[in-house]
Amino acid sequence: MGATRTSLAGLSWDFVLGVALTEPYEVTPSDLWPGGPTAGVAWRRRLGDPFAPPKAGDLLPFSGGSLRMPLPAAAGAPPDGDWGNYTLWVAAPRTCGGKGWALLGEWSKLVVVSAQRVVGVRPECSPSAPALEVTVRGAAGEAVELAFAAPDGSVHTVAARIPAAGRATVRVPTADAEHVVTGAAQQQQPSSPQ
Repeated sequence: MGATRTSLAGLSWDFVLGVALTEPYEVTPSDLWPGGPTAGVAWRRRLGDPFAPPKAGDLLPFSGGSLRMPLPAAAGAPPDGDWGNYTLWVAAPRTCGGKGWALLGEWSKLVVVSAQRVVGVRPECSPSAPALEVTVRGAAGEAVELAFAAPDGSVHTVAARIPAAGRATVRVPTADAEHVVTGAAQQQQPSSPQ
């Protein structure tokens, strides 16, 4: 079992990985270092799960110490050429005191939020319409697909194409669930109900 963290703009994403465990284990916030997300959503990915955005029903909302991340014991040997029997939990913070958006990250990656990719996170905490702006970096022309959990628990995806400057900014409002991507030569992908 291992754990790591990504911290950006005063927010932290925690990752807990159990691989080929011989006994089940449950991880709680007190097992992780202090200062983890106090309110947010968590989800798990297991052997055989697709690298796709979590569905709204897969998100486990938490606050304070209420989060429990069970890591089951491995059942049998892994298929040839596979990573093995694993369970990965991701805990993502909700902005705006637990009432805003949560960046679920780049769902095609194992570590969905990293400081190498995400260079800025700016929540807007209007009581009537919280929003979240995320700046990512990459190679010119690279497509970056991000997932977000809205305050109502729905999951939204946004695709951005990195312009020549190497950075793109994605903004997700709650009022109309329209995804606005700023920067030259970027594409937009509306969310679909899940």
